[in-house]
Amino acid sequence: MRSSRRRPGFTLIELLVVISIIAVLIGLLLPAVQSARESARRAQCQNNLKQIGLALLNYESTYQVFPMGASAQPSASFTPAYQPQFGFSALVAMLPQLEQQALFNQINPSFSWDVSANVALRTTFQSTFICPSDPNGIRSVRSFAGQTFDAPNNYFACIGTTTGFFPQLPLPPNPLQLPNYLTTGVFTAYRSYGTKQIRDGNSQTIAFSEALIGNEGAVRDEASSTFIPDDTTLHQLSSFQANGADFYTPVVNTALTNCNAAFNGGSFTNLRGFSWAVGSLYATCFNTISTPNDTKYPFNGCAFGDTGALGIMGASSAHPGGINATFCDGSVRFITNGVNRRVWQALGTRNGKEVVSADEY
Repeated sequence: MRSSRRRPGFTLIELLVVISIIAVLIGLLLPAVQSARESARRAQCQNNLKQIGLALLNYESTYQVFPMGASAQPSASFTPAYQPQFGFSALVAMLPQLEQQALFNQINPSFSWDVSANVALRTTFQSTFICPSDPNGIRSVRSFAGQTFDAPNNYFACIGTTTGFFPQLPLPPNPLQLPNYLTTGVFTAYRSYGTKQIRDGNSQTIAFSEALIGNEGAVRDEASSTFIPDDTTLHQLSSFQANGADFYTPVVNTALTNCNAAFNGGSFTNLRGFSWAVGSLYATCFNTISTPNDTKYPFNGCAFGDTGALGIMGASSAHPGGINATFCDGSVRFITNGVNRRVWQALGTRNGKEVVSADEY
């Protein structure tokens, strides 16, 4: 009599069932793992902005003012000798407060950032100035088309609802003759504001926020910016700085529409945040005209003319749902993409006399 014995192992059906169960489990766990990783990256981004906020308060405690958005440093290679786009940024001024005194001591104050004497400064990668969620922020000193760029930056100083903070060209021959060109935000060029000028309250006024770094290539991505022709209508945005851009919605909408048309037409560049050392609108400053991660106006920045000294440079991030921002009291808060434009603009101004509650953003 033949005895029947089952061979050890799984049948094909059993194996397929096990594989299906594993696939379902992976499908359930993967989003949770990705979410946990993004939560960690967002927490690190918030910590970076917290360090910048503390440095800002320590700077103000020492000098009774906040740093300039762009310092009036001379330039050896441009005429006149203090071109506005070549001053040092507020981040450079705060290096001692960020425990970077040694790097700060390497600066040659006789020249601007663009000369070889300060190459060590502008090419030193600073992890504190990089959001780990930004895919374009992982590289240190980068190059494109044979040109070497500086160490990048994700964190931008707020100039409020003003489109630019540099005086109109041509500049006077002496920096001391520069006009008192101010902005509605906490930062401006060649001048410093203090807490006395922040009449909306430190807890109601944004000091720094984040924006995505451009990929510096010819491929359009979510961090791409655009250039549009420099005309009188767009300059009106800058002249309306005293009252805030939202009081002049026809001009604001014209600028946004023109920027969008250029961007959607394929006219773009990817130099946003190209250097943490440069005090300029493209590199280290932003305004609160377009809302965070604006889907209606998806450009990451829009420069008027070819200098990048005037434009609409918003806040953006790779975080789901919004962006992080440091306020003038040192606190860091998450602001959602759906924030009302008037509320967003109010948070950017230091003396707009607006009343904003925390549940509005």
